[in-house]
Amino acid sequence: ACRMKIDPVRAQCPLTKLMDIPGNEFLSCGTVRTWGAGNYVHAVPVAGANEFAVIARHTNEMIDGLKEKQRIESLFGKVVSPEIARRLLEDPNGGTMGGARKNLVILFSDVRNFTTFSETQSPEQVVHLLNAYFAVMVRIIRSHGGLVDKFIGDGMLAVFGLDNPDGASSRAVQASVEMLAAAKKLTVELAAPVEIGI
Repeated sequence: ACRMKIDPVRAQCPLTKLMDIPGNEFLSCGTVRTWGAGNYVHAVPVAGANEFAVIARHTNEMIDGLKEKQRIESLFGKVVSPEIARRLLEDPNGGTMGGARKNLVILFSDVRNFTTFSETQSPEQVVHLLNAYFAVMVRIIRSHGGLVDKFIGDGMLAVFGLDNPDGASSRAVQASVEMLAAAKKLTVELAAPVEIGI
């Protein structure tokens, strides 16, 4: 394990005693890096009842809080887009339940006759087509300043103007035109009818 270097002058500091605790990974460079990367598997060993034990307990409480936040973001991101989840979780007001008035442009698109098509295909083929379709369409929407709010079966709902309402209508129309052209290309690439309605 990579240990932090402690110079001899600072070696008298009681903090260095934490490194002498068997199994202590608190000062392990790798462990600290994993926390920075969002991996909260390792906890700080709590030994004794001194001030370092208090610091260790509070650090573990912080790690537990970060784990919980990560879990909430993950679960929330399955219901709405990860970007919307992030915005709501970062809102200092906790997401105003009363909402806010904004001038936005809503784009809804879906694949025409998708139910009929999916009835004749294997589940794997349907998932492959949807993944390929959504990957292209989401990229187009984002490139025009839109935000995918949710996926509904073979459909999706996107919002334009959340960050900047100026030109939101034009950006939504440009995205729509590009999406229609991309659907024609996907029909050829996937050898499947990808006709969309917007």
